[in-house]
Order: sequence, then C-alpha cells, then structure tokens
Amino acid sequence: MKKIFISCPMKGKEKEEIEEMIEEMKKIARYEFGPNIEFINTIVQDKPPYETNNQAIWYLGKSIELLSQCQILACLKDIDNYNGCFIEKEIAKRYGLQVLEIEV
Repeated sequence: MKKIFISCPMKGKEKEEIEEMIEEMKKIARYEFGPNIEFINTIVQDKPPYETNNQAIWYLGKSIELLSQCQILACLKDIDNYNGCFIEKEIAKRYGLQVLEIEV
C-alpha cells in the first residue's frame, strides 16, 4: 500500500479551512490512485520543545520527517508562494517521489 503526503498551505488559514482543503485533496488522490493508498496525518500537533523565532522551519522539519515515510506527494498545482509546500515539492521531486499536482 502506497502512502501519500498531502502538502497543504496552512499559514494564515483557520483549522476548518485547512481540514476542508485536505479532504478535497484526498478525494482527488483516491480518484487518481484507487483505494489501495494510505494517507499520513500531515498536521503536526507538537509544538517546538524550545524557544524559537523560526517556528515555520521547525514545523517544516517535522513535515519532511513525515514525507520520508511516503511514496507520493499530493500538492496544489500553484504553490510557489507557499515556502513550506514549495520546499516539500522540491524534496519530493529530487528524491524520486511521485508528485500529484492538484487544482482545487
């Protein structure tokens, strides 16, 4: 069973908005890959264990750790303005993961 990482812009968005977007992306991924896929939870619940002015980098590190467990990255087609999503996509491409670009 292939694992899918959903890369979704989160900065400045409400929790409900993020969850709706992730569910929509999951529907599209299921359509593309069929039922034999597994989604990993890409919403990091932890908080940095130390004081930092760069929380976004800490969260990105956690996301990359989760991405390492997957064979597929599903992301929005136009993510160039979202630093974390852009980096996740670049990592996926450079390390040979399949990338599914989604228009929502």
